[in-house]
Amino acid sequence: RPGGGPKVDQGRRIRSGFGAVLSEEDWGRLVQDGRPRRYRPGDVLMRQGDAAEHVTVLMTGQVKITRLEPDGEEVLLAVRGAGEVLGEISVFDGRPRSATVEALRPCTTRILPAPAFRRFIEERGLYRRLIAHVVARLREGEDRFAELAVLSAAERLVGMLLKLAELMPAGEAPSFGLTQQDLARAIGVSRSAVAYELSRLRSLGVVRTARRQIVVQDLDRLRALASGDAHR
Repeated sequence: RPGGGPKVDQGRRIRSGFGAVLSEEDWGRLVQDGRPRRYRPGDVLMRQGDAAEHVTVLMTGQVKITRLEPDGEEVLLAVRGAGEVLGEISVFDGRPRSATVEALRPCTTRILPAPAFRRFIEERGLYRRLIAHVVARLREGEDRFAELAVLSAAERLVGMLLKLAELMPAGEAPSFGLTQQDLARAIGVSRSAVAYELSRLRSLGVVRTARRQIVVQDLDRLRALASGDAHR
């Protein structure tokens, strides 16, 4: 397909999520079969409760995944980067979307109808890899709950910022379009605790903040803080 090569390469360099467990050949076929679509920050890619009619391959950009709980509280479940395949589980279990996916940065994607994605998995013999991906996500959630039980607010925030920074393309200053409330819900602390810890990180020159924006200025220092080396 004309012009298809460079676009595949762009997503391939920073592939994550389910895309990271695919071979280059499988990834290329997945991308080639999809219909291109772009999203701006704030656009909704998928909405909780909608029918699972397609999957979305995230070629570039960053999204946040949230869920609205029965009590009306919105919980930040994850932030995903380029290479992620979104909505892949719902197209197999037949249930409505369990979460909402919103663009944090400009996103380029490929859209595959549910039957096409199921056929892709079957023809390529990828059921085992898909299951392994689901299990890894479950373990990720378990690790997160374990962290919430033992880590301080400062440790939780630094760990979250580092995970987000590692989703960004190399050579680009990590920045996230998240609010303090988003972060508070993600790490299980109050908004005031997040505000305090961000203020501390600003004073250390690790981050700078603006409205709905956090930029990591010193990634090495952030890694040092995450590893417990506060004096570095």
